[in-house]
Amino acid sequence: MSQLQSEPLTETLGAVIHGLDLATPMEPSTFAAFRRILAERGIVLVRNQTLTPGQQADLMRRFGTVMVGPRKTFNHPDDEGVARLGNAKDANGEPIAFMNEVGIEWHSDATGRPFRQVVTSLYAVETPKVGGDTLYASSVHAAKTLPPALRAKVEGRRAVYNYRVIHAKLTNASKNGVHLTDAEKARYKDSAHLVLRPHPLTGEEAVFITPEEMVYIEGYSPEESYQIALDIVQHVTRPGLVYAHHYEVGDIVLHDNSSALHSTTEYNYQNEVRLVHRCIAYEMDESPAAVPAPVMEAQ
Repeated sequence: MSQLQSEPLTETLGAVIHGLDLATPMEPSTFAAFRRILAERGIVLVRNQTLTPGQQADLMRRFGTVMVGPRKTFNHPDDEGVARLGNAKDANGEPIAFMNEVGIEWHSDATGRPFRQVVTSLYAVETPKVGGDTLYASSVHAAKTLPPALRAKVEGRRAVYNYRVIHAKLTNASKNGVHLTDAEKARYKDSAHLVLRPHPLTGEEAVFITPEEMVYIEGYSPEESYQIALDIVQHVTRPGLVYAHHYEVGDIVLHDNSSALHSTTEYNYQNEVRLVHRCIAYEMDESPAAVPAPVMEAQ
């Protein structure tokens, strides 16, 4: 079955795909069609799924290597490539999931790593009636409509990132976060990516940026770089361009980090339980961009 039943989520972003049981591996032609829709639409929603951690990880291995997250306490015991997110606890009242309390924070996953392509899946196991949404916006549409003055600031320029930066911010904002050890910090080197870069599959230009993981943009001071990044995110997430997904149990949302940005939302469901299984797959960049020298002061 290479023909998939799909409909758009919004005019600029996303697709809902019907008639799939993702617990069963897709035929190659079906997966190719699925992958193309994901690349072109940025996110794909499939409802009413029943997936074990192993089945979710197997699905994601079709996209690349499954990432094992650094918060090992919250990786699922059945498959370490699946991270547990939310406020769920075990029978003894101990957290079993990482609770991200940073609020709104727009980003592309893994900008701080030398990856060519990253696909993320979020599978809803337990959901609150209100809250726990994930926000999405098209980075392809954003690139097409980027104001000329803002485009001139970043076209052809690389942004430098380091995972240590965002990990520290998220950990500081969470009651159950664990900081990286010195040995873990040493493993994370600076990584550089074009701010406006072609999608690895479609070739379409897209914004690729994470302000809170960024160290600087080529040719600008850290302060200038951060403001430029915020200006870009403001453009990406203009009114009418953001899709807020409220999860129902059995929903799985996959997003292509090369064609969509996403954000968490405020933690406002303290009296309910949210448990989401996240699995990220990546392809290494065989020719990663060189890290440009920093500019320490505004020009």
